[in-house]
Amino acid sequence: MDTNLASAALEAFSILLFGIFSLLIVDITLKRKYSIKKSLALSAVLFIIPYILLIFLRLYAHQFSIDQEIDFFGRQIDLSGISNMLIELSAIMISTFFVYTAVLKGYECKTSAKVFAASFAVLISMIASTFFSDYAMLAYNNLTAEGTVLVEKSVYVILQTVLLIITLVIYDLFIKNKVKKLISDTNGEMNRFVVVPIISYVIFIIAYCSWYVEDYTVRESMNLQYFFTSITLPILYALMFRVIFTEISATAESMKTETELNAAKLIQTSILPQSRFNGTKGISLSAAMIPAKEVGGDFYDFFELGNGKIAVLIADVSGKGIPAALFMMHAHSIIKNNIILTNSPAEAMTKSNIQLLENNDSCMFVTVFIGILDLNSGTFTYSNAGHNPPLIKNKSLEYLNVKKQPVLGVVPTTYEDLEVTLSDDAIIFLYTDGVTEAMDDAGEEYGTERLLNLLKSPGVMNMKDLVDLVNSDVNAYSKQPHDDVTMVALEYTGSSTKLSVSAEKKSLEIIQKLISSSLKTDDAKLKSSIMMVIEEIFVNIISYAYPDSKGTVCVTFDVGDELRMKFEDSGIPFDPLKSKDPDPSLTLYERSEGGYGIYLVKKFMDTVSYSYENGKNVLTITKKLQ
Repeated sequence: MDTNLASAALEAFSILLFGIFSLLIVDITLKRKYSIKKSLALSAVLFIIPYILLIFLRLYAHQFSIDQEIDFFGRQIDLSGISNMLIELSAIMISTFFVYTAVLKGYECKTSAKVFAASFAVLISMIASTFFSDYAMLAYNNLTAEGTVLVEKSVYVILQTVLLIITLVIYDLFIKNKVKKLISDTNGEMNRFVVVPIISYVIFIIAYCSWYVEDYTVRESMNLQYFFTSITLPILYALMFRVIFTEISATAESMKTETELNAAKLIQTSILPQSRFNGTKGISLSAAMIPAKEVGGDFYDFFELGNGKIAVLIADVSGKGIPAALFMMHAHSIIKNNIILTNSPAEAMTKSNIQLLENNDSCMFVTVFIGILDLNSGTFTYSNAGHNPPLIKNKSLEYLNVKKQPVLGVVPTTYEDLEVTLSDDAIIFLYTDGVTEAMDDAGEEYGTERLLNLLKSPGVMNMKDLVDLVNSDVNAYSKQPHDDVTMVALEYTGSSTKLSVSAEKKSLEIIQKLISSSLKTDDAKLKSSIMMVIEEIFVNIISYAYPDSKGTVCVTFDVGDELRMKFEDSGIPFDPLKSKDPDPSLTLYERSEGGYGIYLVKKFMDTVSYSYENGKNVLTITKKLQ
């Protein structure tokens, strides 16, 4: 075989070796996309191509020589050295390119993780293939007589192979699992970190290839510099990657925690009811749960039991995160089923407590308040298991009298019911300790007294406004709540029905449909006139109360022998009854624009009255139906 060809083949194989071992490092780190047979075939094809290219590149390097020097900052440099550097750099980049191609095509993982693994692998293999192999070769030369070029190149390849095998074993024993864990913990999202091994690799090959600029005799006189570079760079990389791996590990842990928190939030919100009983006779209800950063185990529920009874419950599970969320789902299912089975808060508590005590190895518990409202009588039956006592506004505002009973899931016990009769428009406000235990910057708790004073504030039009008011005040008090904030606001409207809608024209149809379906009359003309009145009043509110902003309109109505409707809004104060009635004797062209809608309302309805109460416009109308 031609000496130049043999030499070129050995040099090409030396470059190729680092690529093969880089791929082996990746192979024991990432999951293969294909079978071993198919993966080997793909790798063989991908590496045969660069091997042939590298042989031709090396042959060209042997034949190429420029006998010319240039001055580089006072140093004379042979252009052949620059040529050698560029050829060496090209050879390394060709092999590197095919390593990346093989990794991207042959392994299952997100692209950023594959790029990170490939970059880290080629950096490790390159250090072993160059600096370490050079020192091994230097030791060999010092121990043996000088041989031919082919012999030296063959020995170099053998030493390089041995060092790469040792490197692969060290990686497999001490580094592989750390890399795999990092990729697993970050779910393959390595975008923030891939730039580090890539830049490290580029800097390394530039530093290494720069030695080819000097001829061999100059390099001999620069052994000290070469020694310093070859030792310093790997040490710097080792220290740098130790820091990087620590950072990735911390980031991965943070991402894992965030994923767990998101899962806990999803579990927590998935069981919450969607209906708010908006437009249901006898009750108006709204609820909200705002999870904290560290998800707790708060939950609430409300549902119909039949026979005009509504069940409502609120609870707070001990603990945080996934365990609390899972126990919460378990407790919610048990408690709700027992409420449906027993129709009694106390019995439901007693049965639920027995079931939660079973197999409770984690020793978790839950505070619970359960209430059942009879819409026909206004009787509110309730039982409390270590939960915060609700606030009740039944003529006066105060904390509901509750019997002290243990939380569920700790000790066997029997629970008891209490009852209270609600007057029309009575309000019950349930909440978790995330409200009253919210802290300000000074560490002071929000407290029960502040909550009591807040609920005395006038101007709350509906239960949603009440929930929003408390939530806003808690957020203003505590910038970073450490616990879930959960609230349920319930209003007993007696024989009336309350509906809250946005002040938009599309809401008109909702109001008209609900009231029309409640009217027990076959008089089509009467129904039509009532619908006209509703339209005139609602459009009037949109136009004058909220001319340039969005708002809410609350409609309360009661249907018996007489229809009684009350329209409330918190918009601009406006008394439509102060408008002067138009003169019907005037011609169409003589009449001023507007005013006829309210005029028709006053003419058709039996009574029409307006008041401005607690920051709200209140228009009340009545009409006898019989």
